[in-house]
Amino acid sequence: MSIVDNIAQVSDIVFPDFDLDETDLGGVLEWREPADVAQVTHYDVYMIEVFEPGNCTFRNGSSMDGSCDRLAMGSSMVGVANLTIPVDTALQNYSHFAVFTRSSLVEQTTPSMHLIYDMVASVSNIRFTDQDLDDEELGGRIHWAHPPLMQRVYTYRLYLTQWDGGARSLISELPKGVNLEDLPPETPTMPLLAIYTTSTLTEQSTPVTLTVEDKFAPVSNVSFPDFDLDETDLGGILTWSPPQDESQVERYMIYMAMFTQNASECPMSSDGASYVAVITGSMVIALSGATASQVADAVQASLSQLLGVPFSWISVSASAARRLRSTAARRLSTTWNVQYQIVVPVGSEAAVVTSASTLGSSLGNSLAAELVLQGVSGADVASLSVLSVSPSCCRRPCHL
Repeated sequence: MSIVDNIAQVSDIVFPDFDLDETDLGGVLEWREPADVAQVTHYDVYMIEVFEPGNCTFRNGSSMDGSCDRLAMGSSMVGVANLTIPVDTALQNYSHFAVFTRSSLVEQTTPSMHLIYDMVASVSNIRFTDQDLDDEELGGRIHWAHPPLMQRVYTYRLYLTQWDGGARSLISELPKGVNLEDLPPETPTMPLLAIYTTSTLTEQSTPVTLTVEDKFAPVSNVSFPDFDLDETDLGGILTWSPPQDESQVERYMIYMAMFTQNASECPMSSDGASYVAVITGSMVIALSGATASQVADAVQASLSQLLGVPFSWISVSASAARRLRSTAARRLSTTWNVQYQIVVPVGSEAAVVTSASTLGSSLGNSLAAELVLQGVSGADVASLSVLSVSPSCCRRPCHL
């Protein structure tokens, strides 16, 4: 009987690495099946570490001449000529993939091998200077250099991250041909800027990072002695000390601004507009038997109703002065000096001022109804008299 030596060796092994981290692998290992697969049941795949040049022959799982070591990666059945290598597979000291054919009896001793090429594609030379001069806010242009090898780069992902690499905030994802991006102003600060490359398979697990320097450039020692001695008029020299770090300061923007109850904030319309206009005005009314808070709340509600602006956009203060009213009972009544402020989006102030200047008798009727709702007695409300109303508009833009 003649002996037939069956040879079943795979060929044309390819492995494009799509894990772009150094010393990490990920992708699909493929090969051409033997011409004769009659006795083949499986393909066994290993990573091989070659200690000495040789054939790397194995028997019963061990290198026959001690020149190689191997790590099992998985198996596929005959007819399936590929195996997925998971992303983040550590290359360690292995240099080759080895594909062994296996019959129902035994695994072959001499595999087909493929030299591993670890694709590394990381950006370099990240540059970023913060030009948002508020504390704990960032803004400015980010630059970086492309990886030397771009064949498998698909996109760049830019993040702000914490030191421990845990929490991170995506800035943007950009196509591989781009190497700059603008970080919007008022972006909450984080300590690291991280840029990951991505392939069509996965995102890098180890980015290139840059420690962020949050530029904070407030002026100090602001001083303004007013030498215009007229009421509601100002004149004099405004002075301040410059920031300690002036590297990003181009100019100083000076505004007159109205402040809300939180004196650290510029007024802002409740629809979130970036620029607002402040309408200020005053009125004088005569009224007995009311408190300052009742007068202020009634005026606020009346202005909201008559001018068609939200209640929350209006702030009112009322102060009282006693005077003798010439009535038959010679009853003392109170004159109330009322100041109001209305914050509206820039562009709508003209209509509000026009409405405020033509309130006329409707203000008295509305105030009377609101005072009753505030708990002022009907007899006292009957003494109400609107003596004067004088609105004025000052546009004071605040960029928030």
